[in-house]
Amino acid sequence: MKILHVGKYQFEKRGGIETLTYQLCKKLIKSKYDVSVLCSSEGRDTAEETYDGIPCVRAATWLVVGSAPICPFQLWYFLRNRKTFDLLHVHLPNPFATFFLLLAGTRAKIVVHWHSDIIKQKYLFKLYRPFLNAFLKRADKIIATTPNYFEASGILQKFREKVTVITMGLDEPKRASSESVEKWRSSFGGKKIVLSIGRLIYYKSYDVLVKAAALLPEDYHVVIIGSGEEKDSLAELAETAAAGRVTILSEIDDEDKNALLEACDVFVLPSSYRSEAFGLVQVEAMQFSKPLVCCDIPGSGVSYVNKDGVSGIVTPVGDYAAMAEAVTKICEDRDIYKVYSEGSYARYLELFRSDTMLERTEILYKEVMKSE
Repeated sequence: MKILHVGKYQFEKRGGIETLTYQLCKKLIKSKYDVSVLCSSEGRDTAEETYDGIPCVRAATWLVVGSAPICPFQLWYFLRNRKTFDLLHVHLPNPFATFFLLLAGTRAKIVVHWHSDIIKQKYLFKLYRPFLNAFLKRADKIIATTPNYFEASGILQKFREKVTVITMGLDEPKRASSESVEKWRSSFGGKKIVLSIGRLIYYKSYDVLVKAAALLPEDYHVVIIGSGEEKDSLAELAETAAAGRVTILSEIDDEDKNALLEACDVFVLPSSYRSEAFGLVQVEAMQFSKPLVCCDIPGSGVSYVNKDGVSGIVTPVGDYAAMAEAVTKICEDRDIYKVYSEGSYARYLELFRSDTMLERTEILYKEVMKSE
């Protein structure tokens, strides 16, 4: 079976969609599927390359409209190769992908991986919606990443007979050296480390975490790993509202990231908007048995990943005082910490392993290929 995964960005960008696509493609190739990826480049360069054993075509981005890359080369590439593919696995939201696939047409089976509704670009979405509806009507199956998001999505409800829930999964991470872990623990003077990882953009709500940092005891330190358009404003807020209590790390390799995941005491995902549909980075923390704190975002899958009272604590959206209280409650009570730490890793094993994701995806592929 020859499968084309149509993604939004190149793997190096490594957001949740890119991480999921990478993990799934690696697993599929290992299982002897013929898999390749078509995605957009962050610049004007087009390249055919192999990324960690995965054949990839990165199409030049000519324009970005409402966070959506416009890549005409993708249409040309697909027109040239469309007859060679048996199945298209299309990761949405990605408006240009729906346009060029509708325009080109294909006899291949189509599986849509629905990562998120379009939340912020409301006016552009009104123009785009008829094309999206047409594409979803053409799709054979749709994957939703949590039951919460599926039930809350008005668009998915229109096509509910096509929807299957398959939660995202990750491989076990490569553990950092004990020297790296100790280096980071000592970097913050032996204080309790409150870690968060993500792009510094509006829906991640890192301002809430910085305000929570100001309310934590003095022997706590908040570490944020990420970069993005809100970096400068966040650094300014950290200096004025929580001086000396917050560190923002923009450039960090996987060894140091995993060392900090090992070294930290608790992981916080402060996102407050439904654009945060899953919060895959929570699963990364669960792999290290870290208790979680997140917000109860209406209609999001974030609080499905972190189950309140099992893997951590879910707080009201935007309530930085409740967030600070949750962090201290977890860290100051050894019994509670043990329950959430063990519950976090157990939930990862139960729901969020990459092998489970692969198994369920393979079953779905076989169902689709058998259908008329």
